[in-house]
Amino acid sequence: MSEHHVGLFFLRSPRIFLRVLCMIENVWNGLLLGALYLACGRNLAVPVIAHAVGDTLDFILIYLGKYPGMR
Repeated sequence: MSEHHVGLFFLRSPRIFLRVLCMIENVWNGLLLGALYLACGRNLAVPVIAHAVGDTLDFILIYLGKYPGMR
């Protein structure tokens, strides 16, 4: 499948496109939290707190109706 056809597929299927973006975001977050874990000398508390802060910010944005992708 050429790049043009892939682009048209995602334009026709925005839900699939959003799922792919969510997967990319989750992989990126996992890599960042893993790097944070290693950078802090294998101290698990630091990435756990960072994850909690990120989830709290997401919850606040959802509550305020400002979360990306939500109407």
